[in-house]
Amino acid sequence: MKTARVVLILVVLLAACSGPDENSPEGVVERFFDALEDQNRGDVQASLCRDFRQNVDFDLGDDQKARLNFDLSYEAEDDGDHRDGDTLEVQVYGKINVVLQSEHVRQEWKMRRDPEAPWTVNVFRVDGQWHVCGVDPLLLGLLNLKETIGALE
Repeated sequence: MKTARVVLILVVLLAACSGPDENSPEGVVERFFDALEDQNRGDVQASLCRDFRQNVDFDLGDDQKARLNFDLSYEAEDDGDHRDGDTLEVQVYGKINVVLQSEHVRQEWKMRRDPEAPWTVNVFRVDGQWHVCGVDPLLLGLLNLKETIGALE
């Protein structure tokens, strides 16, 4: 009986530690931020709606660097019954740290939002999959780091 309790506790702990379902609204937003933090162009594009995919550019020059770090939580009012064409807002809150650096300029942003004033990310369901289709303008600028760093100089 004691072994069964230990196994049950471990299962509950593992479930609590795992992130949202990958094909949930929260899951696609989490994948988007994970890929953005890694500056993985293909994965960022895969999480975006078609209209936003051409904006992604992480190819920086030799004298340019970008470091992104996210410590975020995600929350959507989701009744679980969705069809293609549905849109939802995902509330994102936590910390975002961005460091952009070129040869002569270094800019660092530290932003924090709590659940009372979150960033909003819009997701859209297409062919049974959720995609990020709208983000805060500041976050949208992170999709094209080359252009964002260029604007600093």
